[in-house]
This record gives sequence, structure tokens and C-alpha cells, in this order.
Amino acid sequence: MDLEIDYVEYGLQTAFSVIAMSLLLLVEPGNYRTYFFGLGLPLLFGYTAFISNNGFNKASLASAIVLVYTPINMFMAFLAVTVFLCNNFISVFTASDSFRAHYSSTAIPLIMTGLFIGAGLAGWIFLNPSFESEMETTIVDFGTETTITTIKAAGLGEENQDEEMEIFVNSTVAATESYVLQNYVENAANPETQVLQDSFEGASKEVIQDMQQEQNQEEVMEQQVRQMMESTVQGKLMILAIPISIMILYALQPVLGLLTAISGKLFRAAEKYI
Repeated sequence: MDLEIDYVEYGLQTAFSVIAMSLLLLVEPGNYRTYFFGLGLPLLFGYTAFISNNGFNKASLASAIVLVYTPINMFMAFLAVTVFLCNNFISVFTASDSFRAHYSSTAIPLIMTGLFIGAGLAGWIFLNPSFESEMETTIVDFGTETTITTIKAAGLGEENQDEEMEIFVNSTVAATESYVLQNYVENAANPETQVLQDSFEGASKEVIQDMQQEQNQEEVMEQQVRQMMESTVQGKLMILAIPISIMILYALQPVLGLLTAISGKLFRAAEKYI
């Protein structure tokens, strides 16, 4: 009977690992809509916590299947190593079957995983100096894109895009009308059609210049964010590798811990009906 249970645990661990990584293939960094596909992770971690409430479960080692995704690209290699390490640490640090224990089961694993990945990156940078510049470019590009996207999302959500567009159009029309009327009144002594036509042409140029200035402001903001990111990581990546890795991964703890706990308790509830 125990052997049969072991086979089931190994099989489900492998299946959930493949599901989690397959869904992560659909995640696009910086595109928040695709982050929904990351829900395969708490499913895997919740199952691992569920089977590990009495201590480390060797079935968690079956998650090594995720390492076959490493040759795809650098992003997937990072995710595969992270998932494998974190999943096995969860099996080690799950203390009991309680909801709180399952929630906390991801805290130390995320820190430990960040430590291992950061140390690995620092060692690789030391051995391959050219890799540092490539990583710096990747981090700066990703950080800049994410920051700008976040800023825009905070000020312009999907729910009010139509309203914002209407305001923009109305303000453009108002600016054009104001310019035309003022120019026409100033030339009222000679109220010819050509005057009004010239006014519209002038308004067109003025409004376009104003819009270009607004666009330039966005470019300036993006450039400032990029410069800030570059000054933060340039030449310091080997030193910052460990703290940055830990910080990035541990930032997931509140959401990932909660979803893992819910997933683990759902597996416990399902067990009663099997």
C-alpha cells in the first residue's frame, strides 16, 4: 500500500511540475495579464506542502523534471532552477498540516532559493566578466519597462481608457478653437476666409507641437528611470546578485504563501473524499 502511495505521489509531483512550467512558458515579463499563468506554481507548491507535513518527502525530488526547460532561454532556465530549489525547500520546511504552516512553508524556501541563485550568479559573473554586462543590460531593460508600465497603469487603467481618450480629444478641440478664435478676432478688420484658414493651419502646428512636448516628457521620464537603473546595477552586479535575488523572490511571499496554503488545504479536503 505504501509503495502504491509513493508511486502516486511521484506521479502527481511530476505532473504538477510539468503543468507549472508549461504554464510559465506563457508568461511574458512586463505583461501583467500573462501572470495569471503563474497559478501553476502554488498548485505544485501546495501539493508538495500537503505531502510533506511529516517531514521531507522524497517525491519532491521528482520536480527535477522542470530542469529540462532550462535550454529554452535564460528566463526559463532561471524559472526552472528557482522552481526546483524552492519546491524541495518547501518539502523540508513545512512544519505541520495547518493553514499557517502551509502559508509559512514558502517563506524560508524563497530566501534560501534567492541565496543559492544569487551565489550562483555571482560566481558565474566572476568567471565570465562579459556575462555581467549582458545581465546589466537585461536587468536595466526589464526594470525600465516594468517601471514605466506600472506608472502608466497607475494613471490609466483599462476601465477609464475611454474617458481619458474623450478628455484628450475634447482638450485638443478646445485648444484648436481657442487659437482660431483669438487669431480671427485679432484680424477682424479684414475678416476674409483666408484669415480663418490660416488660423486653422497655425492651430494645427501649435497643437502638434504641444503633443510632441508631452511625448518628449514621457521619453525624458523613461530616460531618467533607465539612468537610475543603470547607476544602481552598473559594475555592482556581482555584489548585488545575492540581495537582489532574495529581495525579488521574497517579494512573492504574501501572494504565493496564501495561494500555496489554499492549494494545500484543498488537497487535504480532496483526500477525505478519495
